[in-house]
Amino acid sequence: MQTESKVYSDPSTLGDPGLHSTTQVPVVATETRKVALESEDGAYSATGEIVSSQTISSKTRTVETITVLIYIYIYIIITIN
Repeated sequence: MQTESKVYSDPSTLGDPGLHSTTQVPVVATETRKVALESEDGAYSATGEIVSSQTISSKTRTVETITVLIYIYIYIIITIN
């Protein structure tokens, strides 16, 4: 996709006939994949989203790499007697 670069840094150039606005912008489809996990005892949980994934196949094997950005939440319970 060919793009066009414009810099609007100086408010005094707003009247410049060489500068123009447009409503015809490309629409790029995006999607978000969320992931969540929790330990069996509930001591910790994490949520995140897939940043990238890649699959490489050959005649004998397939390797899939998934990069996930994870936020970890740790719950600590302190009992004072």
